[in-house]
Amino acid sequence: MTNSNVKKLNLVNIVQASKDVQESVRLIRNEDQVRKWMYTDHVISTEEHANWLTRLNTDKKNIVFVVIENEEPVGVVSVNAIDNTHQKADWAYYLTSTARSGVGAVLEFFVIDYVFNELKLSKLNCEVIEHNDAVVRLHEKFGFKKEGFRESNILKNGERLGVHYLGLTKEGWEAIRQGLKDKYSKIFSQYEVII
Repeated sequence: MTNSNVKKLNLVNIVQASKDVQESVRLIRNEDQVRKWMYTDHVISTEEHANWLTRLNTDKKNIVFVVIENEEPVGVVSVNAIDNTHQKADWAYYLTSTARSGVGAVLEFFVIDYVFNELKLSKLNCEVIEHNDAVVRLHEKFGFKKEGFRESNILKNGERLGVHYLGLTKEGWEAIRQGLKDKYSKIFSQYEVII
């Protein structure tokens, strides 16, 4: 594949993004299929979004990137609860319904590499709401192990739902990284991720 065919995924820190891009993130976050899998699933107002962006400006424990493909925001990747003392963090992402197939896998690989190699952390955690089985399977494909399930942990639309807890160590990642890179080489070769 020639370089001209490689799709670029630019990860831009949301606090440094333009107002239009920041607003696009709010609209993506308010899409039904995105809100469905969030702890807080209400429609986010312009004011609430602005307050969140203001807090992020001084927050050293959270990094939020807008995923931009072809100059259009298609989602968000966040590394949260960064704890340098214990060398750990949480992460999450969401994509608009129009995002291309394969983008989630590309982002997952890149973020894991970023956390372990750039941020120099040793443990990465994530949480997935019950019934979001596709995301649990994706995380497991990339080495995350189920570390627990909190039954009836949150309330959504009047229903109590559980939450899957998954984690990945740096050593676990290093043991499988090259195999995953080889296995998904066809997808990965279609994208270049840039911060």
